Amino acid sequence: MKKKDLYGILKAIEGLSHIKGVKFAYGLAKNKKIIIDDLTLIEESLENLNEEDKKTQDEYNERRMTLITKYSEKDIDGNPLFTDSSKNNYKINKAEQKDFNDCIVELNDDYKDLVDKINKLNEKNNKLFEDGVGLEFYKIKLYDVPENVSLKEIEPIMELVSD
Repeated sequence: MKKKDLYGILKAIEGLSHIKGVKFAYGLAKNKKIIIDDLTLIEESLENLNEEDKKTQDEYNERRMTLITKYSEKDIDGNPLFTDSSKNNYKINKAEQKDFNDCIVELNDDYKDLVDKINKLNEKNNKLFEDGVGLEFYKIKLYDVPENVSLKEIEPIMELVSD
C-alpha cells in the first residue's frame, strides 16, 4: 500500500460513520487518528513555492484564466464550461483550439522558470505519496464488523480488518 492510498481509506472510514457497533467504531476511530497523523506529517514535509514565486504563480494563473475565458465555450451566464463533472478541464471552442494551444505555449514560455519549478516540486512531492506505508493499523476483528456493512464499504478498509 502506498501513502496516497491512505486518502481512500480515510474517506471510507468517514463513509462508515453511520454504522453502529462500539468495537467497530472504536477501531475505525483509532485508525482514522493514525492515518490523519501520518498524512499531516507528509503534508507538512511537502515543499512549496517561496512567496515571490507564489506571486508570480498568481500572475500566471490570472493570464491563463484570461485565455480560458477568451477561448472557452460559455454557459448562458457567460461562465466557461467544463468538459466533465470533475471541473478540471475547460471546454475550449474547437474552432479556436489551435489558437488557444499556441497562447498557452507562449504563456508557458513566458513563465518557463516558474513552470519548471512547479513541475520539479510536483514530481518531488508526488514521490512522497508513492512511498510505501509503514504504519501499524489497529486491527478490527472480523467478528466485530457489523453484518450490515456492504462489500463496497468493507473493501477499502480491508487492511484494517483481521480474521
